[in-house]
Amino acid sequence: MPSFYFNWTPGVAVFGSLAVGGVIHFASNLLLSYPSIRSWHPMAAYLLCGLGWLVVTLGFGLTWALDWQFNWFGITPNLLAAHVHVGLVGWLACTLMGVSYKLMELFALSHRLSWRLAYANLGIWNAGLAGLTVSLLLWPGSPAVTACAALLGLSAAVFVFDLLRLWMGRRRRGISLEQAHLAVSLSSLLLAAALGVLIASGASLRPNWVVAYGYAAIVGCFGFAIIGKYSKIIPFLIWLSRDSGSAGARPIPLLKDLVDDRLGWASFALLLAGYSVAVTGLLAARASVVVAGGLLFLAGPAAGAVGIGAALLPGRHFWRAPRVPPALERRPSWRPSPGPGTQRRPPE
Repeated sequence: MPSFYFNWTPGVAVFGSLAVGGVIHFASNLLLSYPSIRSWHPMAAYLLCGLGWLVVTLGFGLTWALDWQFNWFGITPNLLAAHVHVGLVGWLACTLMGVSYKLMELFALSHRLSWRLAYANLGIWNAGLAGLTVSLLLWPGSPAVTACAALLGLSAAVFVFDLLRLWMGRRRRGISLEQAHLAVSLSSLLLAAALGVLIASGASLRPNWVVAYGYAAIVGCFGFAIIGKYSKIIPFLIWLSRDSGSAGARPIPLLKDLVDDRLGWASFALLLAGYSVAVTGLLAARASVVVAGGLLFLAGPAAGAVGIGAALLPGRHFWRAPRVPPALERRPSWRPSPGPGTQRRPPE
C-alpha cells in the first residue's frame, strides 16, 4: 500500500508479487478440500467459481502492477474496469451468493429439495461476467458490453427471487438482524445492477453516478451482507468454543444471549440511514448530503463493533441463569434408601 501511495513502482511489483503468491497459496489450500466433498451444495459450487475468479483477479492485478515497472502498454479505464468487475462480480459476489444460500438454510431453518435454479443462475452469472470481461478488454463501448451488463442484471434479479423463495419457506418466523442486513444488501444489488446497465449503455456517464454504482455495490451489497453475517457467525463461533462443551452439565446461554440486540439494531438503523442519505447525495450530486450521510454511517459500525466485541470478552453475555428457589437450595442431595437392618442417619 505505501508503494501505491508514493508511486514507487519497484515496490508495487515486488510486494504485489508476494501478495499474489500468498493468495494463490490460500486458494490452493481450499481447492485441496474439494475432493473430500460427498454431497454437493450450491455453496460449494459458488465458492469454487469465486476462487477461480479470485485467481483471475490476481492475474490482472499482477499484470497491471508489473506494467507500471516495465511499461508494456497503457492501462486504460476499460482495462481497470475489467479488473474491478472480475474482483467484485466474480470473486466477492459468487462468494456472497453461495454463503447466503447456506446461512439462510442454517439460521432460518429453511430447506429445499431442488437447487436447479441456483445452479442454472450460477452459469448465467459466470457467462455474463466472462462476456463483460472480454468485451471490456477487446470492444470497450460496444453493444456487447451493454448486453453482458444486462445479462448480469437479469441474473442478479433471479438470485434475489430465488433467495426470497428460500426465505419464504423458513420455519423460524420473524426477521432476524442478519436477515434485515441481507434485505438491504439484496436491494443494493438490484440498484447496482440497474446503474451498471445504464452506465454500460452510455445513458449516464456522469462521474457521480459511477461513484454511486461502486458505493451501492461495495458498501450497500457487500458491506451490509458481511456485517449482518458477522452478527450471526461470530456469536456462533464463540458459543461453540466456550459453551457447547457444557451443554447438559449446567445452564448455558443461547446464541441470541451472547450479544445485545439493542446495539445491533441501533447499528443497523444508523448504517441504513447513513447509507440511504449518502446514495441519495451521490445520485443528486450534492456533496454536503454525501458528507452528512457518511458521518451518520460512521456511527453504525462503532455501535456494531461494541455489541459484537463485548461477546468476545470472557464471561460477558446478556443472559442470566434462572434463580434456584431457596427451598430447593436447602434440600439435601438424593441418596438411596437404607436397606433392612441399617440405621437411618439424620439429614445433614
